[in-house]
Amino acid sequence: MKFPKHESPPKAFTRVPPAIFPSILGLLGLGLAWRRASEAYGKSSAISDLILGATLILLVVGLTAYALKFLKRPSVLIDDLRVLPGRSGLAAGSLSLALTAATLLSYSPGLAKIVFFTACLSHCCLAIALVFVFATGPSEQRQVTPVWHLSFVGFILLPLSAIPLGYLGFAQMVLMFSIVAALFIYGVSLGQMFHRDPPPPLRPLLAIHLAPLSLFGTVALMLGLPQISLAFATLATLLVAALVLKAKYLITAGFSPLWGRVYISVCGVHIIDAHARRTGAGTA
Repeated sequence: MKFPKHESPPKAFTRVPPAIFPSILGLLGLGLAWRRASEAYGKSSAISDLILGATLILLVVGLTAYALKFLKRPSVLIDDLRVLPGRSGLAAGSLSLALTAATLLSYSPGLAKIVFFTACLSHCCLAIALVFVFATGPSEQRQVTPVWHLSFVGFILLPLSAIPLGYLGFAQMVLMFSIVAALFIYGVSLGQMFHRDPPPPLRPLLAIHLAPLSLFGTVALMLGLPQISLAFATLATLLVAALVLKAKYLITAGFSPLWGRVYISVCGVHIIDAHARRTGAGTA
């Protein structure tokens, strides 16, 4: 009697999913929010240090694993960018470097600067590669989704470390560019919702619309623009309220890896940062 042959196990690092990065990005945001809280209220930074330290280890492992996957088959980058989970995952991986730079500012400004420039370069290259994929792929791939915020508005995370490093002009330019890009995505997304309802599995992605508003408020405050910051904070609060009211609508499909794209913690970063500024606490 012959038994079917078992398939050979996949080689190491050949199936590293980009979906590992959104949760890492969210954890970095949570750690930075806890750091703000500890500074604003004069508490120990042990919790934030624990979150950030553990998450940085995860990020290093994840980036190393994906880099090995890329070196084995460079075309995998374009393949991942052709699907929505891959696009959001790779953008989150690149943006995790931006939050890593903000994390390292308190410990090693020199290393933070190196990571900052690496984040700038990697996200620019990723955005260019994504434009290439959209230009050469089918029209269905070019449908605007909330994930576009990660790829084209995600640059707004760079000023979180650029401003403390002294690159104020760069931060102002990024803020203006990101607002324009976000307005385009908001407008197109709103028009699409009037014509068709997003399928239940993709509805959690709507929460990503909150991230730009929160970060615009944070960056505006860091640039000394409190009125603009307050306006974005108000819009973010209204959007949070709308998301809470529509929670059942958003999660009707049940838990999925797409929930990792929801970065509610960035709103907390803005609120705590505003309090820290009023009380004279230090910056991240």
